[in-house]
Amino acid sequence: MSMTHPIHEGLPRLAVTGITGLAGQALLQELERRRDARVYAVELDEVEEHYLDEGHVAALVLPEEMDWDACSALLVASPELPAWASGLPCPVIRLWPQTGLATALCQALQPLVAALPEVSAAQLTVLWPIAVKQQPGIEELVQQTASLLNGRGATPRLFGQQVAFNLTLGKLDLAPELASQLRQLFVPASCTVVEALAPSFFAVAVAFHFTLPVTADEARWRKALTAAGVSVASGRKDLLSLVSDVSGQGGWQAAGITGDGQQLSGWLCGDLARTLLVEPALRQWRQLLAVQP
Repeated sequence: MSMTHPIHEGLPRLAVTGITGLAGQALLQELERRRDARVYAVELDEVEEHYLDEGHVAALVLPEEMDWDACSALLVASPELPAWASGLPCPVIRLWPQTGLATALCQALQPLVAALPEVSAAQLTVLWPIAVKQQPGIEELVQQTASLLNGRGATPRLFGQQVAFNLTLGKLDLAPELASQLRQLFVPASCTVVEALAPSFFAVAVAFHFTLPVTADEARWRKALTAAGVSVASGRKDLLSLVSDVSGQGGWQAAGITGDGQQLSGWLCGDLARTLLVEPALRQWRQLLAVQP
């Protein structure tokens, strides 16, 4: 057991597992920022102390040591559900949705789309980061980049072709259900989507092109995005860097919003772990808390 912070006893108890992965570390960072739970890291295997540095963790415990009846929920940050997490008396919330990246993106976009003005049709281009393959994908991009900079070729392993200094287009099969799920999100408007794999480590970028039933009012859309919690770039620096502005940050960010007649275009960007995985899971947990006696 590892004690790291004194926590107020009145806070709800929250168990988390999978803390050594990309989503797990982002989860602990967000819980550290909000400090609205008494956090227990539950792991079967030994965890190095530095993985707890990010979090506001009360204790590191084995599954059999956790008082599950007193726990408000278990957040699972690993892609697979641990065997010991089946049949628990508390809610189990998976950060990596069982149905994959399409669900993750749609869950993250849903509150935003619901708050926006009406659209007649939507065309989206999704640029996925290398982190969709988690740590092995990140390591492969690092290795390919170093190899190419040293005059050697890049050997693909997880990916079908070189990803360093490259943009992979075509049928990726990273999120097979994305088109159908996005169409449901934009009903009754029509929606089409294409995908690409970008040589970005962590940031997801979504280019949108909306056809509107009325003339596009850029100021109205900027206000709507801001009201929905999106950080909108404006002024002379209407630019976003996927590295310095988006990676590791929470929430959606927007740039390049442009209206032309009944057409409106722009970019939405977010960190894969924070925006697509952690924030929807924590939103679900807080909604559960609100209805728990």
